[in-house]
Formats: sequence, C-alpha cells, structure tokens
Amino acid sequence: MRPGTQLLQQPTVQGSQVSRGGPSLLQRITKPKWYFKQQEAAIHNAATPLYQLPNEILLMTGTHLSPYAKLLLRQTSQRLSHVFVPPAGFFPLNEHSPEIAELDKAQPVKPGMRIWCSACHTRHPASLFSADQRASPNSLRRRCVPMGGKVRLCAHHSFTYDEVQKGLTSRGFQCQDTSHAAPHWPESLRKCPKLWGSARVYAETAFSLASVSKGDIIDMAALKEVLATFDEPLCPHLSLCDPIIQNLVGMLVKERNSGLLKWWRKEERGCTHDRVGNPACLQWHHRLTDEVDFTPAQGAWISDAASMDCEMIDWGLPGSRPRVFGCACDIRVYMRRTPGTEVEEMIMTVDRHWDHTSATSEQWLDTVGYEWPEGHSVRKPRPRTGHGGSMHSQKPIWVNLEGKEESEWWNERGPEYEGFKKADLLA
Repeated sequence: MRPGTQLLQQPTVQGSQVSRGGPSLLQRITKPKWYFKQQEAAIHNAATPLYQLPNEILLMTGTHLSPYAKLLLRQTSQRLSHVFVPPAGFFPLNEHSPEIAELDKAQPVKPGMRIWCSACHTRHPASLFSADQRASPNSLRRRCVPMGGKVRLCAHHSFTYDEVQKGLTSRGFQCQDTSHAAPHWPESLRKCPKLWGSARVYAETAFSLASVSKGDIIDMAALKEVLATFDEPLCPHLSLCDPIIQNLVGMLVKERNSGLLKWWRKEERGCTHDRVGNPACLQWHHRLTDEVDFTPAQGAWISDAASMDCEMIDWGLPGSRPRVFGCACDIRVYMRRTPGTEVEEMIMTVDRHWDHTSATSEQWLDTVGYEWPEGHSVRKPRPRTGHGGSMHSQKPIWVNLEGKEESEWWNERGPEYEGFKKADLLA
C-alpha cells in the first residue's frame, strides 16, 4: 500500500441471499422428480443389508432362486442386474434383429436354461426339448417335445397336441378300420377307438382277447402266449404283454376256472318291453341270473370284471391324491356270452382321459412321455410288473328312464300295480 492511501471498507449487503448462509446457485435450480427418487434410492441402497453382501454370496443365493425370481431382481435392482446376468436367449428374440439372432446362435444351449418355443410362443426348460432341437442353430424355429409328441389312439392314428385341440371343436374322431369291429358285437359294445371331449379329452377302445367253450378250463400259460403276440399299447405306460396285465387277466381266469365267477344278464340294446316300468319289465330286469326270456336280441351274459388303474397314487405324500406314476387309464377285462350259445369271449375295455389345458401340463406329459428316452427327467415310466387290480361286480343297477331311484319310483307309481307284491316284482 502506497503512503497516503487509505483502506476502504468493502460494503456488505444486508439481508441479501448472497450472504454466506444462503443457498448456492446449484441449489436454487429446480430439480425434476426423478432426482429426488434417485436420492432416496441411494440412501435406501446404502442402508440395505443385501447390498452390503459381496457378489460371491449373492451368486450362491441365486442358485436357490427360480428363473422368474431372478428376472424380477434384475428388473428392480440396477446392481443385481449386473450380478444375475441373463443367459443368451432368455428374453423373446426379435427376428428382425440380426445381431441378437447371431448372438443366440453363437452360444450353446445349457441344460439349466430356458429355450424359446416357436409353437407355444413362450419359454420352456431345456429338458422339454430334444437333443436335435437344443442343437438347432435356428433358435426361432425350436419346438418342444410336448408339441411334437403324439398320443396314440390305435395302430392307425396318432394325434399331436394341436390336432387334438382342433378335433375338440368338432364332434371328435373315430377310427373306422374294420380290424376294430367284431361282427357279432352289438353297436353298444363296438367301441371303435375314438377321441372326443372339450376341456377333458376321452379315448376308449375295446377288443377281444380270446374265446373258449363254456365249461372248459382256460390254460393260463397258453393265454399268456396269445397276449404276448399283441403289440398294441393300452396306454403310454402299459401293454398287453406286460406281466402286470397278464396278472390282471389271470385274476379273472382264476375266478372262472374255480367256478366262483358270477354272471349277469345285461341288456345291450333298448328295452324290448311295451312300456318301461310295467310289471313285466320290472320282473325281467330284476331276474339278473335267470335264463328265461333272455334272447340275443336283448343282450348278452357278462361276468364280473377284473379291473385296474394305470395311475399309481402315493397316499403317504402330502396333498390330495399325489400321482407318482402312470396316467388316468381304466382297464377292465371280463367274459361275455351270447344267450343260447356255448362260447364265452374274453373282452378288454380301455378308457383313458386327460385334461387338455396346455402342452406342458403334467397329464399331457404323461400321455406322450414315452417319447423321451429312458432315464429322462421328464419321463416317469410306470412299473410293468407286480400285482395290480381287483375283482369288481358288474351287476346292473336298475334305474328307470324317469331318472329316479328304485325306492323313489315305487313310492310314486306303486299304486298302479295293485295286486302285485313289491317283493315279487323286485325279487
């Protein structure tokens, strides 16, 4: 400072915002809403214990999470999106993007990843694809095995999932091959293989196993040789040549050879009486073991049946009726004889059904599960040996056409039969 100069005091602004305690220029700028959300997220992340864990522990935790849970973590957390990196082809591909398509082709499909199915338009586990489909370079044309697998109706026709679904909108399908029709059977017994239903699909068939003269003893060893010649599967899990089916047939043969097999007359056509419910009709329908007034035009004699289910239930597991092996298939074998003849015929009927909900449902996988090789995680082969099934009575339960039970019907219409005793009519 030169001599003679004077230090002037700098003026201060009283009450001005430029003072030391006021906000800065950056603080005076209006912030968008996302700025405050980022601040809240940063404070939350800093205090969250999960974010304090190292990546190694997070990766170990991720091995116990489902693919869907990992997807949610990636979408809601920026850091976890870098930890749980999605595998190639996890998201639906854009066929108009050559770069993404080439990236998906360049990386091999791993067993634990999910693959895009062009038929279902969704992702499935890699185990639902065949080895050829997993190795296919065209990732946009891969098809899962359930969509390509077929359910076999008979030796002449098989149907894919789409074909079954289209058939459900119509009146169903029935195989008209002459090999299924027995000329001596009535129409009610000629169960040509057919497929019908809506949300639940039904498939049924019936065929003759053998014939024997009335009173002759059936040689089970010879019958097993005959059954071994049948290569037609009863369902995806069982066939006639399986020991468990031969044991089921042997159960019926044992009852017949011992003379303990019960027979009932069964009306296989419409009622031949003048009026359903009149005294003559009542007496005829309740003479279940009487040869009188029973002609081939009315029906045939049928025996009690040996029956079994392919479905195997583990009642010890939690939950209601957990199925372990097999499918919903009812197998029934019985004897039939036309009135006035001495020939008894062994007949087997097979009734199958499954819920037609999706190609990856458990019931459809059981239906086409034989497409997979032995030991595959999806395939659940049913044991083909052992003893299954039991004898069941096929005694007809008489219910009149009015849809009422016997006692209810008698209370309403009994007065019409004055002079008849109820015990005589219903004996």
